[in-house]
Amino acid sequence: MTMAVRGLERGRVLGGWVVQRTVAERPWPEVKAERADGVEARLLVVPAPAAPDPRALTAWRAALSPPWLDHPAFPALRGLGHDASAGALWIARAWSAWPSFAGVVDGTIALPPGRRGAALLALGEALAALHGGGGRHGALAPARVLLARADGSACELLDLGLTTVAAGL
Repeated sequence: MTMAVRGLERGRVLGGWVVQRTVAERPWPEVKAERADGVEARLLVVPAPAAPDPRALTAWRAALSPPWLDHPAFPALRGLGHDASAGALWIARAWSAWPSFAGVVDGTIALPPGRRGAALLALGEALAALHGGGGRHGALAPARVLLARADGSACELLDLGLTTVAAGL
């Protein structure tokens, strides 16, 4: 049985972030949100009916934004919290409107063959930075890797630290 997150309509506030629109539904809802100061974020909203222990939040914050990892492929963590009325944990990362690598795989994004190699190289460099510091990742899905430049020469990985958070729920 899958738990649902309640009330993620436009205008809903989660931890000071105002929901603008839904950008993904699976495996967990993901929304574009904005703070009052105009900063935008991608909020991943994970079903969690009970508030996590504060020590768990501290550990998750470290997993979601390891201090040793300074690489542009990993969007900055903007916040983490629990919303009891939504029955959810929210994870806010810097917003990026780039398309996902899934579009290259399914043919909806025309990336020339020579640039596909650049995209894979960018992904490899990001993973090398993560692994070089002792970090790990879960399954990599094309939909969770963004092409951070139109020519495919940079990427963003969206799910850093989620295996640690999911294991603790």
